[in-house]
Amino acid sequence: MTRPYPLLFVEGHKSDRLLLQNALGRCGYGHDALVCASAEEALAYLDHAPAPELIVTALSLPDMDGDAFLHQLYAHPNARLAPIVLWGNRAELRAHAGDRQVLTGLSLLQVEKGETLGEYIRGLGALLDQCMGQRLSA
Repeated sequence: MTRPYPLLFVEGHKSDRLLLQNALGRCGYGHDALVCASAEEALAYLDHAPAPELIVTALSLPDMDGDAFLHQLYAHPNARLAPIVLWGNRAELRAHAGDRQVLTGLSLLQVEKGETLGEYIRGLGALLDQCMGQRLSA
């Protein structure tokens, strides 16, 4: 069986993945999170692992439209019960907010990821505090 991770992040941009992994470590969640580079990698992980407690996905993915990925997540037995959060920059979130809810019928929590490490850490810390309740790692 695949190692279980309570947090699953899906981020298509390499530079954003590196920033995210750095921010997760600084927030104390570095060992609790798996950061996938694509929708397919995340779905493959979910096929062989227990359900995560939280799934956070970027809107821009290299291999799949964000809305198509959301539909696959909601249909996947290991993702269906986990809260799903959209993680993007302000422009991405604004551009798709209304259309996404109309097209998908989903009303999802959206978190702005910021442009600097400090903004990432603040946004990530707020997201994890809100969604996870307490620190996973001792």
